[in-house]
Amino acid sequence: MAKVSIPPDCGNAPKKNLLKDLASAPGNGVLKFVESLLSDDLTWEIVGQSSIAGKENVLKGLPQHKLWKAKELVVDTIITHGREASVNGQIVARDNSSYSFCDVFRFKSAGSSAIQSIKTFMIKHN
Repeated sequence: MAKVSIPPDCGNAPKKNLLKDLASAPGNGVLKFVESLLSDDLTWEIVGQSSIAGKENVLKGLPQHKLWKAKELVVDTIITHGREASVNGQIVARDNSSYSFCDVFRFKSAGSSAIQSIKTFMIKHN
């Protein structure tokens, strides 16, 4: 189980709570929760590495991703506005490599919790 550090907030933004749970789910290997938030036509782009289309393909690829069952996750900021949101922070992967990351989310609509697209930026620390 990953050590997870997420800053508290005012609690006035429901999507922030959802993204807090989503941020910690892959690090702890919780696929069912992630699956419940993904739209069937989801696209996930890992900038400079790969792009995956479709919910089923994303669910198959997620366990191979560096974020899956990470040792440590530190979330610095969660920003939400309308149908867009972002989460950024640092992660220590299973192999002890460390990264800074930013995930940019687009939901189906401002009132929806279904994620339509994710764009992930990851920079490996030396």
